[in-house]
Amino acid sequence: MKNRKLLLILKTIFLGCLFVSFSAKSQIQFGLKKVNVFTDISYSSPEKEMKNFYTLGDLMKFYIGAEVPFLAANYSKKSTTGLSVAALLDHEIANFSSNNYLSEGLNAKMTSLGIRVRPFANMAVYSPKGKIVDGYYIEEITHKVKGTDEFGNSKYSEYTTTESTPIWSDEGAKLLVTMFLSGLYFDYGKTNLDLIEHPFNDVNRTATMYSYGCSPSLGTGGKVTMFIDLGIRHYKWINSLNTTSGIKTWHIGFGVGFNLK
Repeated sequence: MKNRKLLLILKTIFLGCLFVSFSAKSQIQFGLKKVNVFTDISYSSPEKEMKNFYTLGDLMKFYIGAEVPFLAANYSKKSTTGLSVAALLDHEIANFSSNNYLSEGLNAKMTSLGIRVRPFANMAVYSPKGKIVDGYYIEEITHKVKGTDEFGNSKYSEYTTTESTPIWSDEGAKLLVTMFLSGLYFDYGKTNLDLIEHPFNDVNRTATMYSYGCSPSLGTGGKVTMFIDLGIRHYKWINSLNTTSGIKTWHIGFGVGFNLK
């Protein structure tokens, strides 16, 4: 019941962000402009039915993942804050000790494919169109003007203006808040789960995964961005006896973002 409520909250946040982002004032853009790669340390614990058979095993495992933002929508024309939606592919492993002496313990391998949504993303960081110079987001905007010449014929002209916007807000507490909100993310997707427990046969399951966390940028340059990553991930699947098992993981680590354009 608790997990269902959490999923409902996550879906409500996602739909709400989509509704706001596709308003008349939003600026929607599609395209692949950035890829973020993360390498974290993972801590795992069994949930639901698994808690009856397994306990904590090796605490420090590795989590690796990559996300590619493909949709962005600024909430207003004069702000770099907006919705960022990215394709997510990641892999992690977990280990648990058995409550009996019949096995050597359980190893789990999880490979997931899903969607990562940032409801308050900074477009200069997650979907860049312009350049970053001395902490400012520099964007060149081309304006097209339609007119007529002295003979009444239509003619078109263009001119370019440059807009400069601070990447973050003022120093102090406001800076920390805006960095946290920009890095806030929610994940949802499907997982290929391999359960390995010697001397028994391996078991394969398809699990539902969802997670939430924050990956604020620590340094932003013209081509490369450094991130810190903090997150919580849940895996849930149905067993052959129609019972539900789950794994909960905590992630902490770093990431690097590369601008593709």
